[in-house]
Amino acid sequence: TSVTSAGAQSLTGGTISGALDGAGAITASSGTTALDGGTITNAASFEVNGGTVNETNTGSIDTSGDTVTVSSGTLTTDGDGIADDEAVTVSGGTLTATGTDTVASLTQSGGTIDGSSVLTATGAFTQSGGTTGGTIGIDAATFTQSGGTIAAGTSVTSAGAQSLTGGTIS
Repeated sequence: TSVTSAGAQSLTGGTISGALDGAGAITASSGTTALDGGTITNAASFEVNGGTVNETNTGSIDTSGDTVTVSSGTLTTDGDGIADDEAVTVSGGTLTATGTDTVASLTQSGGTIDGSSVLTATGAFTQSGGTTGGTIGIDAATFTQSGGTIAAGTSVTSAGAQSLTGGTIS
């Protein structure tokens, strides 16, 4: 089963076990939405700016604009839920990874990145604000920290350059 829209779509709760497909932005703004084996595809972008989105059971997010943003609320993924080509930005709220996931890049200016597994950025992990939590491992090609906090229990591994100009590593 699929739902397709050329315009913007808003999620305020419920369960997606089929395909949610659209050319506009898809935004979760309130309530609890379960992406339970379902897919979000072809949207210009996907943003959680309120509420909770739980991606489970092979659910996936793969936008045509390659952009996933958490600005408020919570996005939880249980592994391989965010497509490898997505640039993920956390400016508020919480991104929780409970299973191994790979993304193109990870940028944090606020909020929390936490979990109990490994989040890999094939490009850069850039932190200018926010904090990490849990026992998340973040692997990236490069790591730049100008603000924010890498909390105790978090490991950050960089295969390339590291630039530390601010922030805190606990």
